[in-house]
Amino acid sequence: MNDLIFNTCAFGIAAIVSLALLVHFLKNKRQHKDFLLVIFSFSILFIFSLYGVSICLPDVIEIGNGNAKSKSGQCEIVFLEDIGGRFGTSNLLQVNIENLTLEADLEDFPDLEEGIFSCEIKYGEHSESLVDIVIKQE
Repeated sequence: MNDLIFNTCAFGIAAIVSLALLVHFLKNKRQHKDFLLVIFSFSILFIFSLYGVSICLPDVIEIGNGNAKSKSGQCEIVFLEDIGGRFGTSNLLQVNIENLTLEADLEDFPDLEEGIFSCEIKYGEHSESLVDIVIKQE
């Protein structure tokens, strides 16, 4: 849930800043040598940020109201370790249930083990982010 809130805030701030810079350049800097490049770049950033907000914000609202989507059944839990990357990334947890695949930080769910279990999950429908997982004991 914290990742979802962080992403929503980051996308929102990026949208506001890019829109403010677009307005500033459109009003004052028409004679700037890179005017078209700046307008194009910040327009793309604004559209991308607005798209991110439109995906994350409905999930934050639904989860905050206690209306997270849930699904239960046989879960396959897989740890994706050492994904790589230039600066290294945190390990991920992947949960497969029926035809739904969700990912989350392994640090958010330290008690889970790898394998196939009967479980119930709660997730954000739009962003497909895992909120909670409960392993059912048989």
